[in-house]
Amino acid sequence: MVREERAAEVRKLYPGADVPVFDYRVSERDRMLIGYKSKRSLCFFGQGLIEGAAVHYGDDLRVSQPSCEKRGDAECVFEVVMAS
Repeated sequence: MVREERAAEVRKLYPGADVPVFDYRVSERDRMLIGYKSKRSLCFFGQGLIEGAAVHYGDDLRVSQPSCEKRGDAECVFEVVMAS
């Protein structure tokens, strides 16, 4: 539900906006995979959102991108690992 609400709010400000879609797959306690789909392929922006949120909340994490649409993969995936 949050995804739809966020998209609706963005479209109020920017009619016709293409809102990116994130999906979350928790694989371990300190590791998460985050899928990212955007018609504009702004995966670097998605990574910046993840890293910026970590800085804001004081979390120490590492972000890598094992797959990327720009490299020919089906989707962009971020692997987020909390530092020990």
